[in-house]
Amino acid sequence: MLRALALAILVILVLGGCKSPGELRSQDRAGSQLKEFIRKHEATFDPVKYDPDPRLLVNAGNSSGLAIRAIALTALPETTSGFRVQVLLTQVIDQASELRDTLDALLPNDWVYVVYDAPYYKVRIGDFRDRSGATQMVKRLSSFGFKDAWIVPDNILMNIPSKPPDVEIEAVPRLEILRQN
Repeated sequence: MLRALALAILVILVLGGCKSPGELRSQDRAGSQLKEFIRKHEATFDPVKYDPDPRLLVNAGNSSGLAIRAIALTALPETTSGFRVQVLLTQVIDQASELRDTLDALLPNDWVYVVYDAPYYKVRIGDFRDRSGATQMVKRLSSFGFKDAWIVPDNILMNIPSKPPDVEIEAVPRLEILRQN
Protein backbone atom coordinates (compact mmCIF):
# COMPACT_ATOMS: atom_id res chain seq x y z
CA MET A 1 0.00 0.00 0.00
CA LEU A 2 2.80 2.42 0.92
CA ARG A 3 4.67 1.55 -2.27
CA ALA A 4 1.60 2.19 -4.40
CA LEU A 5 1.07 5.60 -2.75
CA ALA A 6 4.73 6.55 -3.27
CA LEU A 7 4.57 5.41 -6.89
CA ALA A 8 1.39 7.42 -7.50
CA ILE A 9 2.97 10.57 -6.02
CA LEU A 10 6.09 10.04 -8.15
CA VAL A 11 4.01 9.66 -11.34
CA ILE A 12 2.02 12.82 -10.53
CA LEU A 13 5.21 14.82 -9.91
CA VAL A 14 6.88 13.61 -13.11
CA LEU A 15 3.83 14.24 -15.28
CA GLY A 16 3.11 17.59 -13.62
CA GLY A 17 6.64 18.80 -14.37
CA CYS A 18 6.58 17.84 -18.05
CA LYS A 19 5.73 20.34 -20.75
CA SER A 20 3.69 19.65 -23.81
CA PRO A 21 5.31 19.89 -27.26
CA GLY A 22 3.27 23.06 -27.91
CA GLU A 23 4.71 24.73 -24.82
CA LEU A 24 8.25 23.77 -25.85
CA ARG A 25 7.74 25.17 -29.38
CA SER A 26 6.35 28.46 -28.05
CA GLN A 27 9.42 28.78 -25.77
CA ASP A 28 11.71 28.14 -28.75
CA ARG A 29 9.86 30.80 -30.79
CA ALA A 30 10.13 33.31 -27.96
CA GLY A 31 13.87 32.60 -27.63
CA SER A 32 14.47 32.98 -31.36
CA GLN A 33 12.39 36.19 -31.44
CA LEU A 34 14.49 37.59 -28.62
CA LYS A 35 17.73 36.65 -30.40
CA GLU A 36 16.47 38.29 -33.61
CA PHE A 37 15.45 41.44 -31.71
CA ILE A 38 18.89 41.70 -30.06
CA ARG A 39 20.73 41.02 -33.35
CA LYS A 40 18.71 43.72 -35.14
CA HIS A 41 19.32 46.36 -32.50
CA GLU A 42 23.00 45.54 -32.08
CA ALA A 43 23.49 45.96 -35.83
CA THR A 44 21.92 49.43 -35.81
CA PHE A 45 23.47 50.64 -32.53
CA ASP A 46 25.65 53.75 -32.89
CA PRO A 47 27.40 54.67 -29.61
CA VAL A 48 28.24 58.16 -30.90
CA LYS A 49 24.56 59.05 -30.65
CA TYR A 50 24.75 58.41 -26.91
CA ASP A 51 27.83 60.54 -26.10
CA PRO A 52 26.48 63.23 -23.81
CA ASP A 53 27.16 66.90 -24.38
CA PRO A 54 29.29 67.78 -21.32
CA ARG A 55 27.58 71.15 -21.04
CA LEU A 56 24.22 69.47 -20.57
CA LEU A 57 25.12 66.76 -18.06
CA VAL A 58 22.47 66.76 -15.41
CA ASN A 59 23.37 66.28 -11.77
CA ALA A 60 21.68 62.94 -11.03
CA GLY A 61 21.36 63.71 -7.33
CA ASN A 62 19.47 66.91 -7.98
CA SER A 63 15.93 66.64 -9.29
CA SER A 64 15.62 70.35 -10.13
CA GLY A 65 17.28 69.88 -13.54
CA LEU A 66 20.54 71.67 -12.78
CA ALA A 67 23.53 71.00 -15.01
CA ILE A 68 27.18 70.73 -14.09
CA ARG A 69 29.15 73.80 -15.19
CA ALA A 70 32.75 72.53 -15.10
CA ILE A 71 34.03 69.19 -16.32
CA ALA A 72 37.68 68.16 -16.08
CA LEU A 73 39.10 66.07 -18.90
CA THR A 74 42.50 64.41 -18.50
CA ALA A 75 44.64 61.96 -20.42
CA LEU A 76 44.99 58.43 -19.13
CA PRO A 77 48.14 58.08 -17.01
CA GLU A 78 51.07 55.91 -18.07
CA THR A 79 52.98 53.72 -15.63
CA THR A 80 56.68 53.24 -15.00
CA SER A 81 58.90 51.78 -12.28
CA GLY A 82 59.34 53.98 -9.25
CA PHE A 83 58.65 54.19 -5.54
CA ARG A 84 55.80 54.79 -3.15
CA VAL A 85 55.71 55.11 0.61
CA GLN A 86 53.75 52.39 2.39
CA VAL A 87 52.12 53.35 5.67
CA LEU A 88 50.00 50.31 6.51
CA LEU A 89 49.67 46.60 5.75
CA THR A 90 46.43 45.10 7.05
CA GLN A 91 43.78 42.50 6.34
CA VAL A 92 40.97 44.85 7.45
CA ILE A 93 39.59 47.01 4.63
CA ASP A 94 37.88 49.42 7.03
CA GLN A 95 41.20 50.14 8.71
CA ALA A 96 42.85 50.80 5.33
CA SER A 97 39.99 53.05 4.18
CA GLU A 98 40.04 55.03 7.40
CA LEU A 99 43.79 55.63 7.13
CA ARG A 100 43.42 56.59 3.46
CA ASP A 101 40.85 59.23 4.41
CA THR A 102 43.10 60.52 7.21
CA LEU A 103 46.10 60.78 4.88
CA ASP A 104 44.00 62.48 2.20
CA ALA A 105 43.10 65.15 4.74
CA LEU A 106 46.72 65.53 5.96
CA LEU A 107 48.28 65.52 2.48
CA PRO A 108 45.74 67.14 0.15
CA ASN A 109 48.19 67.47 -2.77
CA ASP A 110 49.44 63.86 -2.74
CA TRP A 111 47.70 60.78 -4.09
CA VAL A 112 46.91 58.05 -1.55
CA TYR A 113 46.31 54.51 -2.79
CA VAL A 114 44.81 51.40 -1.23
CA VAL A 115 46.30 48.40 -3.01
CA TYR A 116 44.72 44.98 -2.50
CA ASP A 117 47.23 42.12 -2.67
CA ALA A 118 45.29 39.15 -1.27
CA PRO A 119 44.80 38.87 1.65
CA TYR A 120 46.35 42.26 2.51
CA TYR A 121 45.38 45.89 1.96
CA LYS A 122 48.33 48.23 1.56
CA VAL A 123 48.01 51.97 2.05
CA ARG A 124 50.58 53.78 -0.10
CA ILE A 125 51.33 57.41 -0.88
CA GLY A 126 52.85 59.17 -3.87
CA ASP A 127 54.38 58.48 -7.24
CA PHE A 128 58.13 59.02 -6.88
CA ARG A 129 60.54 58.39 -9.75
CA ASP A 130 63.54 58.29 -7.42
CA ARG A 131 64.15 57.17 -3.86
CA SER A 132 65.07 60.68 -2.65
CA GLY A 133 61.53 61.99 -3.19
CA ALA A 134 60.13 59.00 -1.32
CA THR A 135 62.62 59.60 1.51
CA GLN A 136 61.31 63.17 1.89
CA MET A 137 57.76 61.79 2.13
CA VAL A 138 58.85 59.33 4.86
CA LYS A 139 60.29 62.26 6.85
CA ARG A 140 57.10 64.27 6.32
CA LEU A 141 54.94 61.34 7.45
CA SER A 142 57.19 60.82 10.46
CA SER A 143 56.50 64.42 11.50
CA PHE A 144 52.76 63.58 11.42
CA GLY A 145 53.36 60.60 13.71
CA PHE A 146 53.59 57.80 11.14
CA LYS A 147 56.95 56.44 12.34
CA ASP A 148 56.56 53.02 10.62
CA ALA A 149 56.26 54.30 7.03
CA TRP A 150 58.66 52.67 4.58
CA ILE A 151 59.65 52.96 0.92
CA VAL A 152 58.53 50.25 -1.51
CA PRO A 153 59.24 49.81 -5.22
CA ASP A 154 56.04 50.01 -7.25
CA ASN A 155 54.65 50.88 -10.66
CA ILE A 156 53.88 54.57 -10.50
CA LEU A 157 51.79 56.87 -12.65
CA MET A 158 53.84 59.20 -14.86
CA ASN A 159 51.47 61.88 -16.13
CA ILE A 160 49.15 61.85 -13.15
CA PRO A 161 46.93 64.92 -12.93
CA SER A 162 47.11 67.14 -9.90
CA LYS A 163 44.43 66.46 -7.33
CA PRO A 164 41.36 68.61 -7.87
CA PRO A 165 40.63 71.07 -5.09
CA ASP A 166 37.85 70.24 -2.65
CA VAL A 167 35.29 72.70 -3.93
CA GLU A 168 31.63 72.30 -4.48
CA ILE A 169 30.50 72.20 -8.07
CA GLU A 170 28.42 75.21 -8.95
CA ALA A 171 25.12 74.15 -10.42
CA VAL A 172 23.55 76.27 -13.12
CA PRO A 173 19.98 75.97 -14.39
CA ARG A 174 19.86 74.08 -17.68
CA LEU A 175 18.13 76.96 -19.48
CA GLU A 176 21.08 79.27 -18.78
CA ILE A 177 23.46 76.82 -20.49
CA LEU A 178 21.18 76.48 -23.48
CA ARG A 179 20.98 80.29 -23.81
CA GLN A 180 24.80 80.53 -23.80
CA ASN A 181 25.03 78.34 -26.91
